[in-house]
Amino acid sequence: MSAAFDVQAATTAAQQFSVTEVPTRSKRTSRFSLYLLEHGELFLNDYGGGLDDGRTTASGRLRVCSRSLVFEPADARAPLRRFPLKRVELSLSSDGVAFTCPRSLDMLANAVPAPFVSVATPGVFTFSPSHALAAAILTLANDLKDAELAREKEGPHVAAARLAPLTAPLETARFDASALSDFREDVRGRFPCERVTPLVKQPGVVAVSTARLYFSPAALNNVGDSALAMPLADVVAVRRGRHMMRRVALEVEFRSRGKRSGLLRLAFATANERDACFRTLQDTPATPPR
Repeated sequence: MSAAFDVQAATTAAQQFSVTEVPTRSKRTSRFSLYLLEHGELFLNDYGGGLDDGRTTASGRLRVCSRSLVFEPADARAPLRRFPLKRVELSLSSDGVAFTCPRSLDMLANAVPAPFVSVATPGVFTFSPSHALAAAILTLANDLKDAELAREKEGPHVAAARLAPLTAPLETARFDASALSDFREDVRGRFPCERVTPLVKQPGVVAVSTARLYFSPAALNNVGDSALAMPLADVVAVRRGRHMMRRVALEVEFRSRGKRSGLLRLAFATANERDACFRTLQDTPATPPR
């Protein structure tokens, strides 16, 4: 197998799952991505504010994840900084959440993809939230740190049990009529599921209307690029399949820019829920949007 074929095959696979190939509602400009996290790490929440490193204060957003804190400066020239929670010591200060971490990982300086850089970070960082309560951020970060330490000492099953109360409220998504692209559409079914892309799973709900297929993401792992509204007229094929060796997957192939190149993969809790969504799609006429 030639190297050229390998590159071509990889490019085709990436385009099938790429969010740029799916008709999303909006394009985000954030540099933060789930692909910057460890495998299996979850993104829970983010907070606007300023990060003071003792010398300067940078405005931006603090992303609270299950294994790390990631600060994304508003200045695109500055790198994102990732602080592993297992090495972070947190406390409440008069200005916000104070923490120390011996080293951080710097990423995407000047918005250029490059290997992560490990940087020594002596001193105290202070994050001052613009709107949220610092005490709430501190409590969440400490709970996530406890789960991360438990993962290393007692195993992933113990960490999952500790994370469940924190992530469960974020896994539920809703879809109502206000999300319809056309007020003349009628919703024929709503189905909780996960949108599956390489290395990432996004919980949410699929809604099938008389004209479109919608995916509304839940708050967990939602970085703002997974919502979609796909005209049913663009659907080429719908196939049932497997996910994690279980018959709970649904693949929706669709046209993108006039060519047959897009693939939406969904995973449901049970085969019955998958089959109900499949039947709804099959029974709904592919009505082009007017």
